[in-house]
Amino acid sequence: MEKISSVENTQRYVYIDFLKVIAIFLVITLHTGLWYPNFLANRSSSNIIQFFFRIIAEGVPVFVMINGFLLLPKGFEMEKHLKKMKKIFILIIFWASVMTLLKSFIAGIPVNIDLLIKNVLTTPNRNTGGLWFLQSLLALYFVFPILKKAYDSALDDNAFDYYKYIFVLTLFFTVGINLIKVLIDLLMLNNKNMTLIKDVMPFIYRFNPLANGYFILFFMIGGFIKKQFLFFEKNKWQFFFFGMISQLVPFYWGYRVSVTKNQLISTSYNYSTIFMPILLIALFCLSLIYDNKRIFPNVISSISKNVFGIFFVHGIIIDFLRHIYPFNENYFYIRLFFTCIVFIVSYLISVVLQHIPRIRWIVNL
Repeated sequence: MEKISSVENTQRYVYIDFLKVIAIFLVITLHTGLWYPNFLANRSSSNIIQFFFRIIAEGVPVFVMINGFLLLPKGFEMEKHLKKMKKIFILIIFWASVMTLLKSFIAGIPVNIDLLIKNVLTTPNRNTGGLWFLQSLLALYFVFPILKKAYDSALDDNAFDYYKYIFVLTLFFTVGINLIKVLIDLLMLNNKNMTLIKDVMPFIYRFNPLANGYFILFFMIGGFIKKQFLFFEKNKWQFFFFGMISQLVPFYWGYRVSVTKNQLISTSYNYSTIFMPILLIALFCLSLIYDNKRIFPNVISSISKNVFGIFFVHGIIIDFLRHIYPFNENYFYIRLFFTCIVFIVSYLISVVLQHIPRIRWIVNL
């Protein structure tokens, strides 16, 4: 394994902080509707440019890559790993409940216990949409011990424990899932009023690691960058420019498909193309370029420490601000201003929550 440079060996990676800030801002731009990519409705240069930025505005893959970069080289303890997975699951249930209650209150929609449970089980939905990231992250963590073993490429005395882990995991998500489905079908036959029970299967499927290939890919890219850190650090400008210029290919392809079919292509299609890994490497190299400049490092570090708090609360802030002050969203600069306000308010709320000892766990992974 390559020796890591001194800039990487610092206690806190400034470039990772910078990358987290980019990622969370990209996530918020999608949820505030910053980009108006429908150039078919209006063939203006502004809409075409916004279409380009929309297809590269994918913050979640950046977070997953960062996870792989930080976790794969670290030591691993199964007990701590299982505790972390338990915490993520609890956070999903907690924030799905909080988002449902608060967003329903803002919209003036009454919530009973059945509706609350249904919203939790059918996550992601209108109230809990952003939580799909945590669901997929938990699914990724199910197979993390296997990826860690492959990354380390070394045998140890606990090899059989990994074998048992893989066996139990595979057992549950194959015959175990089928057994649960059969039991649910039997319960529905005996009591057709148990409508909530049918939502259990989609809820469980959200954690299926065998259907989580993209998260695994993005995660492993982070580990690959870590292994070859010196190479990417040395060639950061080349990788950055190549990666950004390469995004013109999916942009042109999406443009041509939309025009040919006279229907706007799904603006998230770049998430699943070969150009997303290239973009992730480019953004990582951008963070290395920033590391040489270190503009406002304290601000970047503070925001980085609060990214999950921002992630959890920003959806609620969006609904609240739109409810108390409806505004004209036809102009880009107004949407950009709104996006920045959401970002700042979410950050400040996260900072406050971080300073309350008994509840700070709700904004930390």
